Amino acid sequence: MNEKVSVYDEIDSTTMAVVARVELDHGDYLAIIVVQKKDVKCETE
Repeated sequence: MNEKVSVYDEIDSTTMAVVARVELDHGDYLAIIVVQKKDVKCETE
């Protein structure tokens, strides 16, 4: 799955917190989730 997220904070050398949009039955919400850095590809706009 390829979803665009925004980096929120670097936690340590292997993980970071990102903000992702989550779709639920009653609307879209932003959630802060922890991911492995190896699973994130950074792009600049």
